[in-house]
Amino acid sequence: MKRVIQSQAIKKVPRWPLLFLLLMPILFGCARKANIGQNNVATVSSPTTVATKAVTVTRLVALAVGHITYQHGCLSLIDLDGSRKTLVWPPDFHPVVHPDTGYVEITLPNDKKVEIRLGDQLVNLGGGNVSEPHGEEFTIVTDKSIDSELCPSPYWLVGDVTPQ
Repeated sequence: MKRVIQSQAIKKVPRWPLLFLLLMPILFGCARKANIGQNNVATVSSPTTVATKAVTVTRLVALAVGHITYQHGCLSLIDLDGSRKTLVWPPDFHPVVHPDTGYVEITLPNDKKVEIRLGDQLVNLGGGNVSEPHGEEFTIVTDKSIDSELCPSPYWLVGDVTPQ
């Protein structure tokens, strides 16, 4: 007799709450909010997926190897073949010349500091050639002004600095 009472007690538990909990994500997950716009017309907004591209900042990717020199307030690179390029620094690079010690300290965009000995230390400079200082390209890529008489062309826009 005791066994019969237990089986009847189990049968009396309502099963609809369990069914409701299982179906709730299906029933309410698809529901959308209706917006009442002009003229009392209801519109249903649906979620949209928009593919976004990753933003990649690029710079000129040529490589120049040589020694950095400092003359007339200008930093220049003397290539291994002896040609001179006046260095142009983008706004996120911060070179500070210490003529008394013979070093230039360059703060890179990632706040890393690089020290280069002026005149005799080989350095790799990523970047590339840019136009004359009065050209539109020059004013876009740097906020530093360069005296074109004291700092002659060609100009090298620095994109990376790696001492050897």
